[in-house]
Amino acid sequence: MSIINNLINTSSLKKILKGGGISVVGKLIAVLLTFTFNVLVARIYSAEQLGELATLISALDFCSLIIIFGTDTLTLKLLPIFNKKEEINNYFEKINSSVISISLIIITIFIALNIYYDFASRSILIFILISVILYPFHNLLKFILRALHKELKFFIAQISNQSLLVLSLCFIYFFGFKLDIIIVYILALAFSFLLNVFINIKTFHFRAKKLKIKEYKELYAESFPFFLTASTGIIISKSDILILNLFTTQEQIGYYHISIKLGFILTIFFTSINKFIGPVFSKLYHANQIEELLNSAKKTTFIIFLLSLPPALLLLFFGENILMLFFGKEFSNSYVPMVIIIISQIVNVFFGSVGVLLDMSGNQKFVFKATLISAIANVVLNFILMPFYGILGAAIATLFSVVLNNLMFTFACKNIFGESIYFKPNLFKKWN
Repeated sequence: MSIINNLINTSSLKKILKGGGISVVGKLIAVLLTFTFNVLVARIYSAEQLGELATLISALDFCSLIIIFGTDTLTLKLLPIFNKKEEINNYFEKINSSVISISLIIITIFIALNIYYDFASRSILIFILISVILYPFHNLLKFILRALHKELKFFIAQISNQSLLVLSLCFIYFFGFKLDIIIVYILALAFSFLLNVFINIKTFHFRAKKLKIKEYKELYAESFPFFLTASTGIIISKSDILILNLFTTQEQIGYYHISIKLGFILTIFFTSINKFIGPVFSKLYHANQIEELLNSAKKTTFIIFLLSLPPALLLLFFGENILMLFFGKEFSNSYVPMVIIIISQIVNVFFGSVGVLLDMSGNQKFVFKATLISAIANVVLNFILMPFYGILGAAIATLFSVVLNNLMFTFACKNIFGESIYFKPNLFKKWN
C-alpha cells in the first residue's frame, strides 16, 4: 500500500489518473465492442470480407483527414476561448460548410475514379459516397463534445457506432439474414450519426453557411498545422492497410487487420491517460515546476507499463490459441504479425508519454518533424518489405517506425530536460 501511496503522492499525478481512469472505462467498453464486432465478422463472413472492410475504413480515415483538415483539433483549442453562443454557432457554421465543400470534392473524385476503374458496383458506391460525408462529421462531433466537456454525450458518440454494428451482426448471426458487410457498416454509421444528431441537437449547431474564399483561407491557415500533425499519425497507423492492397489479397489483409486490433489492445491505458496528461504537463511546465513535471511523467510511464504488461504477455504466449478460439483456425495466420505489433506497442508504453511531454513544453515543431521522418520511413519500408513478406513486412515496418519515433523523442527529452522518462525498474526500489 505504501508503494501505491508513494506512486501517486502528487496532486498532478492524481488528476492524470482520475481523468485517465474515466477514459479507460470508456475505452475498455469500446475495445470490447470492437473485439466482438470483429469476431462476428470473422464468423459470419470471411477473412476476405474482413479485409475489404478494413480497406474501406482505412480509406475513410484518409478521406476524413482531408475533409476535416485539422478543424477537429482546432476545435479543441478554440471552443474553450469563445464566450458567446453566437461565436460558437458562427464557428460551427464555418466548419460545417468546410466539411460539406471538401466532401463534395472527394465524392466527385470517387465517382470519376469508379467510372474509369469500376472498383465498386453502383449500389455499393452509393453507400460508400454516403459514408464519405457521414464519417468525418461523426469524428468531428466527438471532438466538439470533448471540447465542450460533454462527457456523457462524448461517451455515447464513442460507442454508438460499434454498439449498432454488434447488434446488427447479432441479428444477422441468429436469424441467418445476410447482407454485405460494407453495407452493414455504413448503415450502422448512418443510424449512429442520426442518433447523435438527435442527442446533440441543442449542443451542436448543424447549419452551414456560404463562405467567401477569404473565410476559407483564414480557417485553413489556423487548422493547417493540426492537419499536418494528424497526417503523420494517420500515415503511420493506416497506410499499411492501403499499401497492402497493391501486394497481397483481401484475405491476408483480413488477417493483418485482426493482428492490429489485438496488438493494440495493450495500449488502452496508454492512449486513455494521454488524453488527460497534456493539460497537466503544460500547467507544470509553464509554472516552471520541472522536477514535478518529470516526476509525474516517470511515474505515469511506470504505472502504464506495469498495467500493459499482463495483456501483452497473455497475447504473446496464448495469442495463437485465442485467435483460433474466437476467430477460427485460419486466423492463426494473424499470430506472427500480431506478435510484432505487440512488441511495437510494448516499445511505445516503455518510452512513455514522451511525445506529449515535448508537445506541451513548446517543442511541437520537433515532434512534427520526428513523426514525419517516422511516417516516411514507415511508407518506404512498406514498399520495400511488402512485396517479399506481405503482412509480416507491414508489421516489421510498423515496429521500425515506432522504435525510430520513440528514440528521437527520448534523445530530445534527454537534451532538453537532462533526463528521460522511459520505464526504469529500479524506480520501484526508490518509491518503495
